[in-house]
Amino acid sequence: MVESNSLQALFKNDKNGLTLDQFVTKYNELKAQEQSNQNASSIFKDGMSLSIEEIFKTLDDNHDNIIDNIEIQKLREYSNDNDENQTITESDLNELYGKTIKRLEGNFTSNDPKEIYEQAQQIAQANPDYKPKYSDNPALSVISGQISAIKALMEGRKNASESKIQRFQSELDNLMTTQSNLSKKDKRTYANNCAELAKLKSNEKSKKSELERKQEEMSRVKAEIDYVKSHCSEDDSKSKLEELNSKYGQLESECSKLSKEISQITSKITDLNNEQSRLVASAKMNNSNFEERKNFLERSIQTERDSYDADMRGYESQISNLEDAEQYAVTTSAETYDGSMYQDEDTSNFSYDSKELQNKWKAKWTKELGSAKADAKIAKLGGDAFFNKVCAVAQRLHCDANALMGVMNSESGIDPSRGNAAGGSAVGLIQFMPQTAAQLGTSSAALKSMSAVEQLNYVEKMINYSKKIGGISQDQPVDSATLYTLVFLPAYAKKDVLTVKGHKFYNTNSGLDKDGDGMITKADMRRRVQQFMA
Repeated sequence: MVESNSLQALFKNDKNGLTLDQFVTKYNELKAQEQSNQNASSIFKDGMSLSIEEIFKTLDDNHDNIIDNIEIQKLREYSNDNDENQTITESDLNELYGKTIKRLEGNFTSNDPKEIYEQAQQIAQANPDYKPKYSDNPALSVISGQISAIKALMEGRKNASESKIQRFQSELDNLMTTQSNLSKKDKRTYANNCAELAKLKSNEKSKKSELERKQEEMSRVKAEIDYVKSHCSEDDSKSKLEELNSKYGQLESECSKLSKEISQITSKITDLNNEQSRLVASAKMNNSNFEERKNFLERSIQTERDSYDADMRGYESQISNLEDAEQYAVTTSAETYDGSMYQDEDTSNFSYDSKELQNKWKAKWTKELGSAKADAKIAKLGGDAFFNKVCAVAQRLHCDANALMGVMNSESGIDPSRGNAAGGSAVGLIQFMPQTAAQLGTSSAALKSMSAVEQLNYVEKMINYSKKIGGISQDQPVDSATLYTLVFLPAYAKKDVLTVKGHKFYNTNSGLDKDGDGMITKADMRRRVQQFMA
């Protein structure tokens, strides 16, 4: 089995072991390096970053939050291969994916949505320090988090399988074109077919991704059409509905065209694969080693495909059960709200005297924590300097200082060193992701070591950056719903409907859908901020 250098680099550690932060940081560094080199067979593809924390937990057998050399050694023991060099291979990684998902599966011992929800409540209650990022219902966050982790692990399993099959196929192709008894003409045909198949598969993958994006956008636009019909007056909705219906029709046409193109490509791939199979079947040679190796490679490719398909069926069954429980949780915890509650606030006078703002939050924290802890929290944040800075940043962002505090409170409890409560790699006052931190000219480690006053500089930078993404001018006043949307999903900062059920952003943040209508709207965002304001 060929060793994966990327895996060796990821799991290599010093005598002191690796903490979760170090593990995630190393993963992201290696991912960036391999992507910059355009390594087609890299294990570091989109999706795995969402489950790398679960990989860490699986390896951390003694639950001391450090992966040491003994635990790294156990990774090699997961493999059925007896590789003499004790290297970590793609096979080891597949075993690790399966072990990780099996561990997650152990969280829930029932297929019944209600029972899964009740078990999730027990998990949340057993972890009193667990604070869900986006939900007032911790059990819902437990379920949604597990769905996201399994989907990410499935993506990792897919990447590893594709890489493994690619290696076997490459060796088989080399045998066919250099050592078989095929005529020169058939060898050229086989080689040309290999090149054409590579192009077709790449094109097929690209068009499928494009189709998926457009179908997700269609779902969101359809939800926005329904939202406008039910929440806006006829005069207000007429022009907006015309625009949305036009966009929906355009997307529908584009999806239809893409589907036809994908079907045509798939048909060509099938024809070429059949031709290749015919050539492989006809290839023989007096050299028995050739025949033996050819048969081994064909069996290996089919075995890996069968193994992958079986794993996916099992994982999809788990996700189906969890999604049923997720819907049950959303419905159980749903609260109704008047759709008219979302309306742009009066942004003409967004300013607070910093002392007034501080007094508001002191009163809030005194009620929640007691007087001594409230004073300690304010002192830890930086006292007057922090609240002065919040007001200054809010004025430059043209938003309400109290709403800015509410967003930070919702995201981190206004703690500059807090990491993601669900074990993710986000950190800080508004939970900066590593890639976001890099775009802002800093890093997760640097942000975590900053004081609250220092980190506010990057809060301002990120929101201004998000304004550009959302098409909002730097001097445009921002209401509380839009402010939180700039942190949550900036590209949709001007939309009424941000995301809908089935979309990856909805699935990981379904706790924001308070009425269980299958979509997260600006109304949901405004309500969320208001719950966390003083």
